[in-house]
Amino acid sequence: MTLEQRNRALGMLEAGMAVTHVARNIDVSHCTISRLRTKFNATESLKTRPFTGRPRKSTANEERYITLISRRNRFISENNRSVLYNNKNNC
Repeated sequence: MTLEQRNRALGMLEAGMAVTHVARNIDVSHCTISRLRTKFNATESLKTRPFTGRPRKSTANEERYITLISRRNRFISENNRSVLYNNKNNC
């Protein structure tokens, strides 16, 4: 959820709307709204914390393309797969 959506949801909750109605209005799960309310009550903030771990180098589209190459050519080596991927990006 974006920060704007979280603010909207919290405003609706504070206005007295039910969790399920807020969830339907924003098009998320009611569990998401419940967790948002619990988090806000505990921290008084709607901002997300920084994620742990190493940042991803590849985008979702690149991941899908690599998966597609792997499925089409199941017995290709990793070196040959990277050559195919690099040739695709140079075109």
